[in-house]
Amino acid sequence: MTARNCPSCGAHSACQNPWNYTLIVPRKLTEEDTATLEREWKALRMVAGDLPIVSKGIEFHRAKLTGLKNPTSGILHSGTWFDYANPDPDTINLSDIAFGLARERRFSGQGISVAEHTIMGFRFLEKMLQDTTARYFAFHDASEAYLRDLPGPLKRLLPGYRYVEQRLKFLIWEKYVGPRPDPEILKLLADVDRDLLLAEGRKFTKWRPIDKPVWSWDFMDLSTNDAEHQVLEILIRAWAFMEEKST
Repeated sequence: MTARNCPSCGAHSACQNPWNYTLIVPRKLTEEDTATLEREWKALRMVAGDLPIVSKGIEFHRAKLTGLKNPTSGILHSGTWFDYANPDPDTINLSDIAFGLARERRFSGQGISVAEHTIMGFRFLEKMLQDTTARYFAFHDASEAYLRDLPGPLKRLLPGYRYVEQRLKFLIWEKYVGPRPDPEILKLLADVDRDLLLAEGRKFTKWRPIDKPVWSWDFMDLSTNDAEHQVLEILIRAWAFMEEKST
């Protein structure tokens, strides 16, 4: 079997550069190979954190088999490789965000798209003359284009996911809107987001919490293509303001 050495330091198995670790295995795995892989990935997990253990039969052959850069990278609609362990702002773009949000639905896939949710909140805040908050709202769920929209109860069981989600949210905000918003903006963001959640829950499920929406919401029932185009327009508008401000 081919030796598995870290391409950064040359050490066997896990090292201090776990994300650069490349696993090269033969196409057909013996039982001994599988046991060795699982031992090495358990060792890597101790260094790298909450990485999934490679299941039996999974093969990572970076160049010849899949073109996978590393086990924590995934390819997007644009053809960009996105590394979940070390997200690079240069691999984040508006077209991928719009494409993903238009195809990701809320309430366990049974509600409106994340794109329509974003459009409704953004336009509402604009009408309230809360332009800065509106720009942050435009990107407040942009991470879900990469991570999916997991239900809140499930997120509470996945602290590792919540960490990845928050880190990516602030990275996207910093790239397209600005630094971490003030507490007043965060509070208004949370208020509008929660009010929309209550309205969506009442419309698309039988959930009837004690609290009712404070504001009135008109759902648009957008097609996937319309949602993608409209949310992309909003993302561009929100980003353009930052670009103008920086010039």
